[in-house]
Amino acid sequence: MRGFLSKLKVRFLGLRRWQQTLVVVGVLLFMFAPVGANQGDESETGVVPSPVASIEPTPAPSSTPVATPQPTPAPSASAPAADRCVAVSARKLKNIAIGLTVSGGGTLTNGFAVKSNDYEEVWFIAALIDGPGMGKGAVGIWASNRLEANDGLIFAIDGFADEFTDWGLGSATDANIAQSDDGAQEAAQCAGKP
Repeated sequence: MRGFLSKLKVRFLGLRRWQQTLVVVGVLLFMFAPVGANQGDESETGVVPSPVASIEPTPAPSSTPVATPQPTPAPSASAPAADRCVAVSARKLKNIAIGLTVSGGGTLTNGFAVKSNDYEEVWFIAALIDGPGMGKGAVGIWASNRLEANDGLIFAIDGFADEFTDWGLGSATDANIAQSDDGAQEAAQCAGKP
């Protein structure tokens, strides 16, 4: 299986950027297709489902309890985000950094991820983008369906990720993954802490 995946990766990396984008969009459409949809069958309403389903984020449940302040001293504003943040491995950051377009070379550091509640398999990954003349503190946000190194799709989510990497925009996909979705800003908060 590893040999097959290795050959597939080499073939994918050999494609032009627009061809890679088409492959990624096709895989996303497959991954985010509704599970158990019987295409061609009439539903209880008598409507025949469309052969291509548009992908929309899962709305957050309306019955989610609202957190109330405790009588003890209130935690800092970044504490709720920190509870959801997961450190991203250096190898996964290296995978994302393959797409860096920073003049003179660049690196990604202080990577954190947050699993989005708006999608079944989307992790927002944020990291500091460092490069010549950039200074410190430019936080980029990407989305991936996997946190494992060398695995999963990667999309640029915010302006910094779009400007300094050549990963396709998540908002340009049918899933319309955007920085306003649940988890994106939490990941950026965690990554922005030195």
